[in-house]
Amino acid sequence: MPVTANTAAAFTTTDASQPGTFIWISKVAPSIFGEDTSAYDYYLHSDATAAKEAVQAYAGSVAANDHESKLLTSFLNATLAGTMSAEQEADNAWKCLELPSSIRSTVATCEGVEAEEVQEASSIERRSMFRWALSTAHKSSKFAMNTLSGVLGSAIYNNLPESPRSFCNTASDGTNACFSWSRVEQSFNEGYAKSFVDDALTTVDFNSFSAQANGVVRKRQAAADACLSNRPSGCT
Repeated sequence: MPVTANTAAAFTTTDASQPGTFIWISKVAPSIFGEDTSAYDYYLHSDATAAKEAVQAYAGSVAANDHESKLLTSFLNATLAGTMSAEQEADNAWKCLELPSSIRSTVATCEGVEAEEVQEASSIERRSMFRWALSTAHKSSKFAMNTLSGVLGSAIYNNLPESPRSFCNTASDGTNACFSWSRVEQSFNEGYAKSFVDDALTTVDFNSFSAQANGVVRKRQAAADACLSNRPSGCT
């Protein structure tokens, strides 16, 4: 489905002070399968053509009241900035495991699909600055995470947006990589975000895992969680 100026404007915005695009999944529908969708909004630094097409397709699916499985596919592809592969689209278990457990339990097509266990930081990973818990769900790739680090390093003094709480980039290999965080009391710059990506890259195999560190983003009196994955909404 081609993106028109009107449909793109309905779900995306830009800021003259930043090069990327804000993708507002929550503007399509405030909830999906009973879950609030605001956590799935994200800022995409890279070209947004595929993401715009994906969010428009998701909007079409919602408007048409599509079957649950089609709605699930279009929703996930929109959150992944339009990077879902044909192999992933055909893999129902993979799609179900991309959902948080709170949604998965309400989706009939996900019945019987069990979540992967989160692995606590190993002794090697404990040598890094942060203790990264690993999950085989929501994995990006090492190449995409290195690319994300480079993007964040290109403007280390720029502040990340306070909303949405996710900074994503699609690498040249077509893989999406996101740094997302839970709520903090004030914004922080890209250099601070890059420090988390770089620390994780020293110990985490991003070809196999996503990674989350709890209580590490510290601003004023708040301590937020940080996640590195293929999606804007966290690792679990």
